[in-house]
Amino acid sequence: MGGSVFRAKTIAIQGAGVSGTGCGKSLIVAILCRLFAEDGYRVAPFKALNLTNVTYVDDDGREYGYSQVLQAVAAGVEPDYRMNPFTPKPLGDGAFDIILEGKVVERNVKPLKMILAFMGEGLRRIVGAGTLYDRVIESVKCCLDFLLDNYDIVCIEGSGPSKLRGLGFFSRLMDIPNMITVKMASAPVILLAGSIDSAIATYNYLDNDERKFIKGILLNRFNYYSLEREIVEGMGVPRRLFEIGVKRIEGDWLKKFNISLEVLGSIPYLEELSNLPDLDPLVSEERIDLNVWRRLVPRLAEKVRKNIDLDKIYRVMGF
Repeated sequence: MGGSVFRAKTIAIQGAGVSGTGCGKSLIVAILCRLFAEDGYRVAPFKALNLTNVTYVDDDGREYGYSQVLQAVAAGVEPDYRMNPFTPKPLGDGAFDIILEGKVVERNVKPLKMILAFMGEGLRRIVGAGTLYDRVIESVKCCLDFLLDNYDIVCIEGSGPSKLRGLGFFSRLMDIPNMITVKMASAPVILLAGSIDSAIATYNYLDNDERKFIKGILLNRFNYYSLEREIVEGMGVPRRLFEIGVKRIEGDWLKKFNISLEVLGSIPYLEELSNLPDLDPLVSEERIDLNVWRRLVPRLAEKVRKNIDLDKIYRVMGF
């Protein structure tokens, strides 16, 4: 697609709820990348900001988030630093390495120094003549544009919750991989939620100009697993009736709040992941072996394909 007037279709997965962390965004983006690739598309993952110490160093010496490497492997494409342009890497004791476009631009930065540089208080700035914020925004746009021009689909992962207010610098930071990226890419957003009420709360929490990007909901059934086991296995209620009841409750929630969002499917409990490290931890010494991941992803994708309406997701994307 390089040099063409046609640009990639996009989809963004953002977390619902108070924290939005640990809801499975990295996994869902990886599986969507795999499903789109199986359907014949060339796919790239993208996460503008990945706050993690679990990184990957490629053959060119570029360092970036390991979860974007897992997503690239799922998509069957080579990992690229442009898939995660900004990586603040926690070192412990409150310090960070600041990694931009795969290169460490400042080492062992203390939080106050990073905040001042990011907010542009006129003190020592980390990168070049502009503030760190300016440089990050420029980098995100440049990397995103490259992917949009060279792939059929760019699957965007948000960070934390879709919207975070009241935390000053950190709120501004977390807006970069969420609504700022979505607006840059004109990307439709699917909220990944553990429950309908958390998706509704997140939707209502967004600004008016942000709500128009929200096009649907995916439910992560991981949290339903223990409830389902108790009701279906413990009480003998047929699984079909349990699922009908849950869907009815969820539909009533959306009607009650007059929100015209459609549930596009649900992610089943994936037992294969139970003994693996998290895909995208904040701080960890463990990581998923890439060869193990290559063997596992096709099975995960097969299970998820049966539980989501991929045709509707394609329509949301404008296919």
